[in-house]
Amino acid sequence: MDNGQVFSDSGVDSSALQLKQYLDAARRHWRAILLPALGVFLVTFVVAMRMPDVYRAETVVMVDPQQVPRDYVASTVTASISDRLSTIQQQVLSPSRLRKLIDSLNLYADLRDKRSKEDLTRMMQGSISVELVGSGSRRCRVSVTGAPSSEGVC
Repeated sequence: MDNGQVFSDSGVDSSALQLKQYLDAARRHWRAILLPALGVFLVTFVVAMRMPDVYRAETVVMVDPQQVPRDYVASTVTASISDRLSTIQQQVLSPSRLRKLIDSLNLYADLRDKRSKEDLTRMMQGSISVELVGSGSRRCRVSVTGAPSSEGVC
Protein backbone atom coordinates (compact mmCIF):
# COMPACT_ATOMS: atom_id res chain seq x y z
CA MET A 1 0.00 0.00 0.00
CA ASP A 2 1.41 3.43 -0.99
CA ASN A 3 0.90 6.13 1.65
CA GLY A 4 2.61 8.93 -0.29
CA GLN A 5 6.09 8.59 1.27
CA VAL A 6 9.06 8.57 -1.03
CA PHE A 7 12.17 6.72 0.07
CA SER A 8 15.66 7.27 -1.23
CA ASP A 9 17.98 4.43 -2.23
CA SER A 10 19.12 4.08 1.38
CA GLY A 11 15.52 3.62 2.59
CA VAL A 12 15.31 7.02 4.37
CA ASP A 13 12.14 9.10 4.01
CA SER A 14 12.95 11.99 1.59
CA SER A 15 10.76 14.49 3.48
CA ALA A 16 12.77 13.83 6.66
CA LEU A 17 15.96 14.24 4.64
CA GLN A 18 14.68 17.55 3.21
CA LEU A 19 13.81 18.81 6.71
CA LYS A 20 17.29 17.87 7.93
CA GLN A 21 18.83 19.79 5.02
CA TYR A 22 16.76 22.89 5.85
CA LEU A 23 17.73 22.73 9.52
CA ASP A 24 21.40 22.34 8.60
CA ALA A 25 21.17 25.36 6.28
CA ALA A 26 19.46 27.38 9.05
CA ARG A 27 22.24 26.45 11.51
CA ARG A 28 24.92 27.49 9.03
CA HIS A 29 23.25 30.81 8.11
CA TRP A 30 21.66 31.81 11.43
CA ARG A 31 23.06 35.34 11.20
CA ALA A 32 21.46 35.89 7.81
CA ILE A 33 18.12 34.83 9.29
CA LEU A 34 18.28 36.45 12.72
CA LEU A 35 19.71 39.87 11.84
CA PRO A 36 17.01 40.89 9.31
CA ALA A 37 14.29 39.59 11.64
CA LEU A 38 15.77 41.59 14.52
CA GLY A 39 16.06 44.66 12.28
CA VAL A 40 12.41 44.46 11.25
CA PHE A 41 11.39 44.05 14.89
CA LEU A 42 13.41 47.09 15.99
CA VAL A 43 12.10 49.30 13.19
CA THR A 44 8.52 48.25 13.96
CA PHE A 45 9.05 48.90 17.66
CA VAL A 46 10.50 52.39 17.08
CA VAL A 47 7.70 53.35 14.67
CA ALA A 48 5.04 52.09 17.10
CA MET A 49 6.55 53.99 20.02
CA ARG A 50 6.75 57.24 18.03
CA MET A 51 3.13 57.13 16.88
CA PRO A 52 0.80 59.35 18.92
CA ASP A 53 -1.75 57.77 21.24
CA VAL A 54 -5.26 57.93 19.84
CA TYR A 55 -8.31 56.90 21.82
CA ARG A 56 -11.67 55.95 20.39
CA ALA A 57 -14.99 55.53 22.15
CA GLU A 58 -18.09 54.41 20.36
CA THR A 59 -21.60 53.27 20.98
CA VAL A 60 -24.44 52.04 18.83
CA VAL A 61 -27.82 53.73 19.21
CA MET A 62 -30.90 51.79 18.14
CA VAL A 63 -34.02 53.69 17.12
CA ASP A 64 -37.13 51.58 17.69
CA PRO A 65 -40.35 52.35 15.87
CA GLN A 66 -43.55 52.71 17.85
CA GLN A 67 -44.57 49.38 19.45
CA VAL A 68 -48.12 50.20 20.55
CA PRO A 69 -50.81 49.33 17.96
CA ARG A 70 -52.30 52.35 16.22
CA ASP A 71 -55.78 51.26 17.30
CA TYR A 72 -54.96 52.02 20.95
CA VAL A 73 -52.80 55.13 20.72
CA ALA A 74 -52.48 57.62 17.91
CA SER A 75 -48.89 57.95 16.74
CA THR A 76 -47.15 61.12 17.84
CA VAL A 77 -44.05 60.31 15.79
CA THR A 78 -44.51 61.15 12.14
CA ALA A 79 -40.87 61.17 11.02
CA SER A 80 -39.26 58.18 9.35
CA ILE A 81 -36.42 56.34 11.02
CA SER A 82 -33.82 57.95 8.74
CA ASP A 83 -35.19 61.38 9.68
CA ARG A 84 -34.97 60.47 13.36
CA LEU A 85 -31.37 59.31 12.93
CA SER A 86 -30.58 62.57 11.14
CA THR A 87 -32.06 64.41 14.13
CA ILE A 88 -29.83 62.40 16.48
CA GLN A 89 -26.80 63.38 14.40
CA GLN A 90 -27.76 67.05 14.53
CA GLN A 91 -28.24 66.86 18.29
CA VAL A 92 -24.92 65.09 18.87
CA LEU A 93 -23.01 67.62 16.75
CA SER A 94 -24.90 70.65 18.07
CA PRO A 95 -22.40 73.44 18.90
CA SER A 96 -24.28 74.46 22.07
CA ARG A 97 -24.20 70.88 23.43
CA LEU A 98 -20.55 70.47 22.52
CA ARG A 99 -19.60 73.75 24.22
CA LYS A 100 -21.33 72.56 27.39
CA LEU A 101 -19.40 69.27 27.18
CA ILE A 102 -16.09 71.05 26.60
CA ASP A 103 -16.69 73.30 29.61
CA SER A 104 -18.10 70.68 31.99
CA LEU A 105 -15.45 68.04 31.23
CA ASN A 106 -12.62 70.56 30.87
CA LEU A 107 -11.73 69.26 27.41
CA TYR A 108 -8.98 70.91 25.34
CA ALA A 109 -7.63 72.54 28.51
CA ASP A 110 -4.23 73.15 26.94
CA LEU A 111 -5.78 74.86 23.88
CA ARG A 112 -8.32 77.12 25.60
CA ASP A 113 -5.92 80.07 25.80
CA LYS A 114 -4.76 79.63 22.20
CA ARG A 115 -8.04 78.97 20.37
CA SER A 116 -11.54 80.42 20.39
CA LYS A 117 -14.56 78.46 21.64
CA GLU A 118 -15.80 78.17 18.06
CA ASP A 119 -12.49 76.59 16.98
CA LEU A 120 -12.61 74.13 19.87
CA THR A 121 -16.21 73.27 18.98
CA ARG A 122 -15.24 72.68 15.34
CA MET A 123 -12.34 70.48 16.47
CA MET A 124 -14.69 68.41 18.59
CA GLN A 125 -17.23 68.15 15.76
CA GLY A 126 -14.40 66.85 13.57
CA SER A 127 -13.55 64.15 16.11
CA ILE A 128 -17.16 62.89 16.32
CA SER A 129 -18.74 60.70 13.67
CA VAL A 130 -22.33 59.52 13.41
CA GLU A 131 -22.99 56.85 10.79
CA LEU A 132 -25.69 54.34 9.96
CA VAL A 133 -24.89 50.71 10.73
CA GLY A 134 -25.94 48.56 7.78
CA SER A 135 -28.29 49.45 4.95
CA GLY A 136 -31.90 50.17 5.88
CA SER A 137 -30.87 49.91 9.51
CA ARG A 138 -32.47 51.42 12.58
CA ARG A 139 -29.08 51.72 14.24
CA CYS A 140 -26.40 54.37 14.13
CA ARG A 141 -22.86 54.37 15.51
CA VAL A 142 -21.65 57.41 17.40
CA SER A 143 -17.89 57.52 17.88
CA VAL A 144 -15.39 60.00 19.28
CA THR A 145 -11.70 59.86 18.44
CA GLY A 146 -9.13 61.98 20.19
CA ALA A 147 -5.62 62.29 21.49
CA PRO A 148 -4.94 62.37 25.22
CA SER A 149 -4.39 65.69 26.94
CA SER A 150 -3.38 66.55 30.46
CA GLU A 151 -7.01 66.54 31.62
CA GLY A 152 -8.31 63.59 29.58
CA VAL A 153 -9.07 62.66 26.00
CA CYS A 154 -9.35 65.49 23.43
